[in-house]
Amino acid sequence: MTTGTIKDSKQQLVQAFQLIRTERRKLESKIATKQEEAEKAKNQEILTAASTYTVDSIVKGLADLQL
Repeated sequence: MTTGTIKDSKQQLVQAFQLIRTERRKLESKIATKQEEAEKAKNQEILTAASTYTVDSIVKGLADLQL
């Protein structure tokens, strides 16, 4: 092998590696986005449940617990 082909092969490997790294980062960002969406949905459910509470319902619930 000549040094020219070795340099070309090394350059091709480096380019392929860079391409794989960028694709991997894109996948990681998509996974993080799905996790964030699931977290937002869960927070929305908690907010919906919390919005149904009133002072009367909380006091009544505490009274029921004491009995």
